[in-house]
Amino acid sequence: MPRFKTSDVVDSETQQCTFADLSLSAPLLQALQEMGCEHPSPVQLRTIPQALAGGDVIVQAKSGTGKTIAFCSVVLEGVNTSSSGTSQAIVLAPTREIAMQIADELRRLGWYMVPVLDVACFIGGVPVEEDEERLESKGAPHIAVGTPGRMLKLLREGSLLTDARFLVLDEADKLLDTNFRQDITAITELVFTKSLQFLAVSATFPPPLVALAEDLFVHVEKKRATRGQPVMRDLPNKVFLCTSAVKKDKDGLNIIDGGGEEPGDVVETALLKGVLHLRYVLQGYHVRQKVPALLEVLTTAAYQQAFVFVGDSNNAIQIAELLNQAGVPAAASTGKLDQAWRTQAFAGLKRFQYRVLVCTDLMARGIDAEKVDVVVNLDLPVEKETYLHRSGRTARFGSVGWMVSLVFEGDEAEHLHFFQMQLGFELAEYADREAAIQSRLEALSLPQDALGPSQIDVEQFPQQPFPTPGAPSSTGRLSTMEFLISHHCKYAC
Repeated sequence: MPRFKTSDVVDSETQQCTFADLSLSAPLLQALQEMGCEHPSPVQLRTIPQALAGGDVIVQAKSGTGKTIAFCSVVLEGVNTSSSGTSQAIVLAPTREIAMQIADELRRLGWYMVPVLDVACFIGGVPVEEDEERLESKGAPHIAVGTPGRMLKLLREGSLLTDARFLVLDEADKLLDTNFRQDITAITELVFTKSLQFLAVSATFPPPLVALAEDLFVHVEKKRATRGQPVMRDLPNKVFLCTSAVKKDKDGLNIIDGGGEEPGDVVETALLKGVLHLRYVLQGYHVRQKVPALLEVLTTAAYQQAFVFVGDSNNAIQIAELLNQAGVPAAASTGKLDQAWRTQAFAGLKRFQYRVLVCTDLMARGIDAEKVDVVVNLDLPVEKETYLHRSGRTARFGSVGWMVSLVFEGDEAEHLHFFQMQLGFELAEYADREAAIQSRLEALSLPQDALGPSQIDVEQFPQQPFPTPGAPSSTGRLSTMEFLISHHCKYAC
């Protein structure tokens, strides 16, 4: 847990409340206590009681503010571990890494449940025969977590039996988008019951996708209803604590009222208060020309772990290996890598076995790594929502961090300015970062040591190169200067 917390996760209302006030069971409270969770965050305080009361719930809240614990707590309170043979909850995520993370969180939170809680994760990239064998030998888990394609296959062939009380969509706007929508609808039809409770959560929820979420169960119920039978399902309750973009008046000024459930409700932008946004402007045209600047950021700044986002899978792998050669332990994760490499990189991130993850937007959403305090955009994303999700990989659960975008003069710099106008964040120059960091910490009423690693953290920094696909087996390293000289013609010209 962070040493200091911003108002994204702490306010006067949450400070007066504990998880024990939310009518949670003793086993869950014990697990929360051991995880260091005493006071609920705003999204947990508003979501858990409403969901426990029944009815569908759609949640939009900032990245890293506790949405996963919120929906996991609700699901665990509704699961009966004395019953076996069918899955009582289906939890879907758009990427394998998010699914694995949710499964781990459910196991941690359900550690003290009696009888023992069974959680299984079903994802692509793993031979489907392994999943089928697991289900045949052990039966359906109490909670099945997975990606849509694999879950749909197991449901259709009858390997995964369900009597579901919950259907959860994490990163729901992504799951309801074009790529996944057909699978999500098919899964809903297969597991639907009158008593099924629907939970959909995300940091970004554009209005058209909110409407799709509202219509999903109504559509399925109409399809399954007998002719002429009315559909009585109520619309989902909404817990909207942020918005994906700031509204502006005719003069281009930000409007504080973001459109809450009631007139006058204040809904903040989804940007985390603890993230400082920086830009590093260069001349050039090819991403390789940004590598020296990337090395400057990663070898001179004070940080524990960093995400570096690129737009191309091949570049991610190459840059990770170049960083390892330069003495910066790094790993790569992209959709083109096989699952064994992706799992190894994901586990290494969580275990602090390297300092920099070079990745595509596969890792932009949902990933929680508490030591990440820097995010670097080597390539800018196309959409502002992706920029929001990338920035949410740092400053998790009320901590502070910074995000630096390496941009070329011209179109890229203008694109970053567009994000700034749409999302309403302040943007400082990387060269002025020390003053900008000091100013931000003062504005947040946080001490100057709230950002950056402690001396104990520095002593625990990984030193060895992390395995990279296609990299030579030699562990020899170059100094940063040798690296820049040896790659100058290829990467800096």
